[in-house]
Amino acid sequence: MITLDGDGVLLRGTFHKPQAHAPDAEPDPGTRNPVGLVLLNSLSLPRAAAGDSAVYWADSFASCGYPTFRFDLPGLGDTTGEIPTELLSFINAGGYGPVGSAKIKELVERFGLSGVILFGHCAGAVSALYAAAASGEECKGLILLDPYFHLPQAVRPKLRQKLSDWALQSRIGGLVSNVYDRIRDITLILRGDALPGNANSSLLSCWKGLASTGLPILPPARLLAPNPG
Repeated sequence: MITLDGDGVLLRGTFHKPQAHAPDAEPDPGTRNPVGLVLLNSLSLPRAAAGDSAVYWADSFASCGYPTFRFDLPGLGDTTGEIPTELLSFINAGGYGPVGSAKIKELVERFGLSGVILFGHCAGAVSALYAAAASGEECKGLILLDPYFHLPQAVRPKLRQKLSDWALQSRIGGLVSNVYDRIRDITLILRGDALPGNANSSLLSCWKGLASTGLPILPPARLLAPNPG
């Protein structure tokens, strides 16, 4: 367990030491500026993630020789703080970007890293993109699992939900749904390169800026184009 307490913001997390280090040892001073990996929370999940998947990923990275860190962002897991009432909207607007960027710099200085690779899943991928954009040279790459570039609706309109249920339960409803899908496909073709109404323009701009610098992104940036649907 470690803490980062710079700039008056304390984050609690776990340091997965590279396999070559003893369990209770600090990083080897003789190791010249290794690259570290930082795993960020996905939405409201603690740093262990669903089914302790983040623990498995971090152990795997450490076994390959990378200093790996899992931190709880403010208000999540073991880190104190107020969770925004509209957490998803806060994340989609880059709310965790500044603190993520500041802590990356602190981590690089404290452990003598040459930089870090940010790892995020779903909403964690969104936070990773915003943090990377604000981090400058400290961020050496991104690993993004299931990133999304749209602004999800927190609550589905009741009428739309009823229509969806009707389409599933009724033969006529199914036919109407198929016609709607065809009309939507034609609309998408006619729209061309225009962004859909629910596109997260701020995040897209952030991603395009990072991709244009040649920053390594996994999966490749060309696969991260927003789904027009």
